Amino acid sequence: MENYISILENLDSQNEENAVKALKQFCSQNEKTFTFFHIDINLRKKFIDVILNELTAKDLGLQFKIHALTALRILSRDKDGLGSLTSEKSTYVLLSLAELILEESKPTESCSNEVDVRTKNEKSRDSGLERVIAVSDVVIEALKCLCNVVYHSSVVRQQCFKNKCTEAIIGRVKKWFDTTRLDTSVKYFDLRFLFLLTALENTARVDVVANNGFCVLTHALDSSIPGKEQRKICHETKVRDGCGQLTGAKLQALTVVER
Repeated sequence: MENYISILENLDSQNEENAVKALKQFCSQNEKTFTFFHIDINLRKKFIDVILNELTAKDLGLQFKIHALTALRILSRDKDGLGSLTSEKSTYVLLSLAELILEESKPTESCSNEVDVRTKNEKSRDSGLERVIAVSDVVIEALKCLCNVVYHSSVVRQQCFKNKCTEAIIGRVKKWFDTTRLDTSVKYFDLRFLFLLTALENTARVDVVANNGFCVLTHALDSSIPGKEQRKICHETKVRDGCGQLTGAKLQALTVVER
């Protein structure tokens, strides 16, 4: 463990490849490890700190990010010794790498009027999905890590709500069922992350209702189950407080986003 920490502490653009090799080695050796009682807890916490620092402070390549997140995901299996993985900074980093920070929450240039704001938000949503597609391996590992830490820590769950992650997940679910280009693992871990939040915190359940989540998830399920073309009834938005039924040709004419 000390060797891995030393390599990461001296990381720069010249030895990024060595850092990736070290992370790969750690992940390979601990692929099936779920408790780390054999490693000093302070060393584990320091290793986590160093990885998070590098993910935050430097603009490193995709391979480094993927294997750094994989290492964090493996370490986060053990609820003892999570260290700074429960910090507000860590939660923001993981949500950012999972592409679950809402665009309106990020610093943006000022817009002159409401139309400009709406147009800019629409473009941001479209570009956001393209970013997820482009870095899907990073997104998947970040989501896996988030699933572990929110399961273990109520503090992290509250930090997720502070960053409006429930709203971000619902918004992404509403978009990704209109594309086949997105890795199915992103879809799976989006839903797994949302399931954990709603199972463990009432706040998440309230957020799902507030963001019309029941309808969005119903449409997503309807779109993913084989035989949707033969079904005669499906849920539709804009009636009965946002959830009703639509049949026949009108149903088939609607995309998931329009329903």
